Amino acid sequence: MTTKETTFYYALLTLVLWAPINNHAHALIAGPGADPTQWIWFLQWYAHCITTCTNPWHTTTLWAPAGMSTAWATSTPLLCTIMTPITLWLGPFISYNIMATATIAANAAAARWLARCAGARRWPATAAGAAVAYSPFALTELMGRPCVYTTWPITCAVAAYILLARGRRSSLWFATAATAAMTAQVYISVEPVLAASLTAGLTLALLYAADPKARPQIRETLPGLLSAATATATIALPMLYEMLRTQHPTTPIFPPEMTAADLLNYIIPTPVNWLGGRLWQCVTVTFQVIFQEQDAYIGIPLLATAAWLYRKHAKQTTAKACACAGICAATLAMGRHLEIAGIITPIPLPMDLTKYTPILNQLIPVRITQYATLATIIGVAAAWPRTTSRTLARNTGLTLLTTLSLLPASHPDYWYYKPTNPKLFTTHRYRRYIQPGQNVLTLPETAEGKGSMYTAEDNFYWNNAAGWIGAATAHPAYRQHYFTAKKFKPWLKRHNCTLVIVPHKWTRREQPLTRTLRALANDDGAIIYTTILAPNETRKQEKP
Repeated sequence: MTTKETTFYYALLTLVLWAPINNHAHALIAGPGADPTQWIWFLQWYAHCITTCTNPWHTTTLWAPAGMSTAWATSTPLLCTIMTPITLWLGPFISYNIMATATIAANAAAARWLARCAGARRWPATAAGAAVAYSPFALTELMGRPCVYTTWPITCAVAAYILLARGRRSSLWFATAATAAMTAQVYISVEPVLAASLTAGLTLALLYAADPKARPQIRETLPGLLSAATATATIALPMLYEMLRTQHPTTPIFPPEMTAADLLNYIIPTPVNWLGGRLWQCVTVTFQVIFQEQDAYIGIPLLATAAWLYRKHAKQTTAKACACAGICAATLAMGRHLEIAGIITPIPLPMDLTKYTPILNQLIPVRITQYATLATIIGVAAAWPRTTSRTLARNTGLTLLTTLSLLPASHPDYWYYKPTNPKLFTTHRYRRYIQPGQNVLTLPETAEGKGSMYTAEDNFYWNNAAGWIGAATAHPAYRQHYFTAKKFKPWLKRHNCTLVIVPHKWTRREQPLTRTLRALANDDGAIIYTTILAPNETRKQEKP
């Protein structure tokens, strides 16, 4: 099969697995939880910026009237820009689902190309592409983080490096291809670039020390690597400048112990897999890392197969390179100290050296496991033995065991999310109460709230006095909890906010804040409060 045919089949497989989403693309989002909703805002924001020639790095539609910087938002600028025509035509919901489907197919095609460059035959390479695209890491991050699982440019850059190291391409070709791939990755998300660069640097250093045969190749490829890195940094300078110019976090946004992989997570499946769930819940519940990031699972069958094949091909540079990459990535993913069954030991790990390094100390270690998974799968595919009459039973057994261990969970509620937006927003009835460009606060203002998505659904007809778009609003400048009962009204006054909207789901929780406001209307799933009191209420407050 050609690359185009394989990519088509990968996309078709994705469409079949996400049939419920495809049938109701206007109402369902690929991936559950709060994270997918922020991409509704991102997609609509970039479409708005392109059509109105607005600066995409600063918005006044959130945290109005001053606004906020979006430079540190995980907004995947390149993907949102590419999807702009579909966003304008079919809306951000369908655009997001198409983007997720296309990204999975692109990840699979890139992994297949990498396996072919590493020496794998066609069918093992095709299987490797599917295994990478639907690995436990990818399935977990499909819960709404395209900025994390969109790594096909990095995979393509690694494939280009293999071709350079084997002498099949020139340094100029590699520098051009790697620059294009890594620049695309930077404008998708910076975090995977930093994680991949750290992993690649340690891998090359370890391979240089472990394999004397690879040393000449590594030395010869250094000029191409330096050229590609310099060119990428130059082209990506506008985005990097905005990130460094604006206020950025100087300490980790999430606690380090909640962003590191547990050692047992590599061999024990989580609910994202068919073998996970209640069977292993007594162990997985001890993992310090939050549930949405428990994606380090590789599985005993795949690890055992990789070890067996490495033993047979230990003298080959490809086998050593895959082993070094897998070890480096798995070690970095475990964070600053070794964790076993939720117990954080005092044993330090290499990642501990980055805690005083700016930018690198913002990395979420557990997300580096995707490169351990990639290295393991590519190594197995490259060394997979030919099937003969003698090896048929063995190869079939290994394939079935590995497939069974990686099989996704079957319950469909895990794979999509249906936004329960009040009809007040979906039917545009809010225009009875809100004027164009008016500052409105929607509660809750945290990730549980959907205020940013409400503002995006009608192309920013009104401005949100707060809002949540992931890491950008996790910055201390926005994370401070202004909404105490005593300071609530002064905060609304500073933000020139005269309306507060609370969906019925949250009215009881937000009552300590809204009890001092006057209910203006109870309309289609939400209560609208006004900060402007009626004359008789004003006189009551003025009485001693």
